[in-house]
Amino acid sequence: MRKATLKMLGVLGMTAILAIGGVFAGSALADAYDDQYGDAADIARASGWALEEGGWAGSNYYENEYNYSSSSSKKRSSSSSSSSYTPDDYWGDCWWSGKTAHWDKQRESGEKYQIQLKRGGTEVALVKTTSTSYNFSSYIKKDGDYKFRVRLVHNNKHGSWGDYSDTKWFEGKSSGGSGGGSSSSSSSSGGPGQPQIVNGWNRDNRGWWYRNANGTYPRNCWQMINGKWYCFDGNGYMRTGWINWNGVYYFCGPNGDMYTNCYTPDGYYVDGNGVWVH
Repeated sequence: MRKATLKMLGVLGMTAILAIGGVFAGSALADAYDDQYGDAADIARASGWALEEGGWAGSNYYENEYNYSSSSSKKRSSSSSSSSYTPDDYWGDCWWSGKTAHWDKQRESGEKYQIQLKRGGTEVALVKTTSTSYNFSSYIKKDGDYKFRVRLVHNNKHGSWGDYSDTKWFEGKSSGGSGGGSSSSSSSSGGPGQPQIVNGWNRDNRGWWYRNANGTYPRNCWQMINGKWYCFDGNGYMRTGWINWNGVYYFCGPNGDMYTNCYTPDGYYVDGNGVWVH
């Protein structure tokens, strides 16, 4: 009887030890699953996945979940060849080079870029192209501040517009010029410092302006006078100092004439056309 009792106690003791050990082992195993599979640890334990690198690949459930998560992090998909999908929003940069608009490449197969040109707050043009640039010279017919923006289009679907480019002042076709050899534009509607005094240079309390022999005066342009180039603002007054003209920098001295083949007072060199050499 005593022997049987001891045997029973031994069995119970061993069972308790194994149970306790199982708890610790289970806890350790749970930690291993947590370390290995993270958020998917419960799925891993329920599925009995092997604790090895890449073990999750054996489960269709988790593999599908992983693939779904991977694809959902991308806006585009293999369905982009369909006419029903909507292109991404355009997030690239855009900039001017003269009257040519440029932007970062982002187009996918089947898509085009749509470019909107505005003068002030008025739309001037809405064009499409597969290129990453567009020359708007034929649309810039009036003097004014111009800017553009880009979006992606696919058939009748489109993404959202990207940011506007910088605003730049451009002269229309009737205005002619730029520095270093272009003709001038003029106006016959009186002129700065009315009443007009003489043909040639005139001065009022705002500055110098020039009256042509036919009664017009240059504005928003460059004009050669007595063999030298002068730049005039939108009101017809002579400009001095550094002038940003269509993205190119020129320098006009205190007398208004454009510097060429020399250093400016602040130490920068301009070439034979008056262009600042970087």
